[in-house]
Amino acid sequence: MAMTEIDVLVIGGGCAGVAAACSIAESGRSVMLCDQSASLGGAIHRKVAENCTALPVAKDNVKSWQDLKARLAQQSERVTIRSSTIFVGLDATGIAVVKDHISDISEYIVPKAMVFATGAFENIKPLPGWHHYGVMTAGSLQIHMKSAGKPPPGKILLAGSGPLLLAIAAQLTALGNPPVAVIESGRPLSMNRHWFGLPIAYIREGMQYVIKLWTHRVPWVCGAEIQHIKRTDKGLSVTVSNARREFTWEADIVALHNGLRSNDVGLPATNLDPAKGMIVVHAGDCHVVLGARAASLSGGLAARKLLSAMGDTETKPGLSSELNPHIRAQARLAAIFSPVRTMPLKDLPNETILCRCEQKTVGDLQQMMRASDFSAREIKLNGRFGMGRCQGRYCDKWVLELLGEADGDIEQTQQLNSRRWPIRPVSIKSLAGLEHQENANKSAPTSNEY
Repeated sequence: MAMTEIDVLVIGGGCAGVAAACSIAESGRSVMLCDQSASLGGAIHRKVAENCTALPVAKDNVKSWQDLKARLAQQSERVTIRSSTIFVGLDATGIAVVKDHISDISEYIVPKAMVFATGAFENIKPLPGWHHYGVMTAGSLQIHMKSAGKPPPGKILLAGSGPLLLAIAAQLTALGNPPVAVIESGRPLSMNRHWFGLPIAYIREGMQYVIKLWTHRVPWVCGAEIQHIKRTDKGLSVTVSNARREFTWEADIVALHNGLRSNDVGLPATNLDPAKGMIVVHAGDCHVVLGARAASLSGGLAARKLLSAMGDTETKPGLSSELNPHIRAQARLAAIFSPVRTMPLKDLPNETILCRCEQKTVGDLQQMMRASDFSAREIKLNGRFGMGRCQGRYCDKWVLELLGEADGDIEQTQQLNSRRWPIRPVSIKSLAGLEHQENANKSAPTSNEY
């Protein structure tokens, strides 16, 4: 069977992925752009449901996205857009497998190079009661609002740390359901040197969120942390404490967030040497978490590196130093929102769920640690930590912290979420019907809409 060739396969349809696809297509190469959502835009610009209110987005981010869409439209003959499609894996021979959500058909394609722009996912620190129904990540809440164009009903409490909490609180308020409170473990309003040198766009955006909450009398409790969440007949009872006192909030939904991490679990590593196999680059937050303002730049830089590695002599490889201003800005934001007090994991009650997928607790892990000197791989295989649907994305950091490996032995981390495919759960039925792109294209939907 003749193979249909694609020069570059791009996974991820946010700003970074679209920017990379545009730059590669503008060089004259063919591109397939796959995204798991029904439309392009990523976490920031995902299209809301028809006749629903769009969530507010910073004006400079809107302008950047509009420019990218215009570039993409100009390259429609070279860029094939596959929506509702996830990346399953890349084997050693250079065959990539993707799966269409709608048809539930997996197919393989053979690109000459790949760009991964899969964004970021959230750090969620375990705490007593975080496994209860009604507790979710702040990012999941935001996706719900973007998809439905409206907030979920009921009382919503946001907690954790980071500027994303403020953004989501402002979006909830704009859609008519202000949160009952925002619990921030840092003290971002305290005067410190990290504010100086922060780009004005970041400060302006943050102040807009703060003003929105202030005018709607939404409590923003700083320097505080959730102690535990309990399920009651009325919903969720959330106990919060700061340095002075302890108090309780009642809510129907609790959305947690403790920062972002690159969503690179299971992905092949960057490779710019064709002699060593498939050319692979990472872009956007998948490369390093820098946020929406750096996404287009990062995607363009990744494309330039890829094209140079593919032998395009007219393209100079991207310089990572161009991202330095954004790296410094993110470092300042991390310092500004740094928690002032936090409960050590070792002090959590034994019954606290550590791995939500497998319902394994802090006590389960500590019991294994007392019994023998286990490696991270044995913790995974024998203790089931990291064996659930998330494949260690949400618990690996905390398992390693309790093991005393918090600062990251990369080899240990990969033993909890190894670089092998499938990188996400996929049905055997879907793989059993695996088709080559040439055949699958006859039935699988192809779209150039965005």
